Amino acid sequence: MVRQAHHEDKSFCHKDSPHPELVEGRNASPQGTTFETVSQMSLNVLTHSEQEVVRRTMEGAFKYFDFDFDTRLGVSEDEMRGLLSQWPNVDDRDDDGCACVAINNTLNDLLHGVGISDAEAMQLTGVNRAEMYRIYKKWASARGWSSTGIR
Repeated sequence: MVRQAHHEDKSFCHKDSPHPELVEGRNASPQGTTFETVSQMSLNVLTHSEQEVVRRTMEGAFKYFDFDFDTRLGVSEDEMRGLLSQWPNVDDRDDDGCACVAINNTLNDLLHGVGISDAEAMQLTGVNRAEMYRIYKKWASARGWSSTGIR
């Protein structure tokens, strides 16, 4: 299923989102699809240095993905650039939103998909893979997710 994002600033997210305005908690779209939002941005639980690792990971996506960027990450290159231009002021509350999908899928793919080495992780983010994964789990846990993986 292809993700269609909901985001207040539609300048870089999919404009044809079927999602109504979100409120905290569980919501249903007119089509009956249910999706989750969290009451606060999960990025806010990360320290500034942890947020910087996430940002660098998202920037690194451009190094590892080209023709398959959208397919592997669930967001377009333009959407990713839009998020990075607003960093760290991105709203990752909506599980189906651009920010959440981009953060989750980039961390997941670089750790488990293309599987960068510790040396590549250090060069890209300034931390090793274990620290990237710890930050990924901390962010996912703040969302109420019991596991990480592609969304």
